Amino acid sequence: MTFRKFPSIEQFRNNIRAVRNRASYAGKDADGSPIYNHCVFPTLHLVGTVKVHGTNASVAQMKSGAEIEYGSRNGPITPESDNAGFATYHECTLKDNGFDIKSHFEDIRTALKHDGPIYIYGEWAGGNIQSGVAINGLPKMFIPFAIALYSDDTEEATRTWALPHHTELLNSTYAPTANWFPIHLFGLHEIDIDYNTPEMVQNKLVEIMQAIEQECPVGKHFGKLGVGEGAVWYITDPTYDYADFVMKIKGEKHSVSKVKTTASVDVEKLN
Repeated sequence: MTFRKFPSIEQFRNNIRAVRNRASYAGKDADGSPIYNHCVFPTLHLVGTVKVHGTNASVAQMKSGAEIEYGSRNGPITPESDNAGFATYHECTLKDNGFDIKSHFEDIRTALKHDGPIYIYGEWAGGNIQSGVAINGLPKMFIPFAIALYSDDTEEATRTWALPHHTELLNSTYAPTANWFPIHLFGLHEIDIDYNTPEMVQNKLVEIMQAIEQECPVGKHFGKLGVGEGAVWYITDPTYDYADFVMKIKGEKHSVSKVKTTASVDVEKLN
């Protein structure tokens, strides 16, 4: 197995830099150094989801009928070497309750029309995994937020994504009897960003983040009010690889992590 961990999610300023670098990239010089030309930057459509405060987790299967494999942010996990009980829950608790995860993966393969490696990335949250947020104390749940489809199990494999705005695809991961709840169940936000003046949308991004922070949509869905963490945004244009351009906007009230927050801007002064 070629383990493929989910990448780190960067902040807004990193997203701006990545988009601008891509737009202005003009190849390499004779020494192999990159050449960047000034240009007009694109306007792109982004979708935002709730950022759930738990621990990163993945469920993968290399081909139909193969063993299910589990991962964390750092590498493969098993019930013997676990992360917050994620592998143990799926290998032991679900089986004891009669849930057949291999059969569920066959349904996912049918929905996605894909025979190769499938990685389902999500947040393993609830219980005592993290404190200070609304979902603390709820039953542990897996919240898928992206599905990566690989052409094969090699380092050179090509990758495509099923993402929250592809609700008909992510619906395949909805399994309430297994406590699987895909992220789009808790609301989607949309915004267009002109990367010539990205600061113009900064106040809107902060406004959406603050609404999530004040009342976590995941907690509210399950009848528990309280603090949320923030939002995750990604570019919908498939030529911009999800993993390379995804970004997070986190709030000040989220007391568990010490993060740099996205500040509001004076639009009049900017104009």
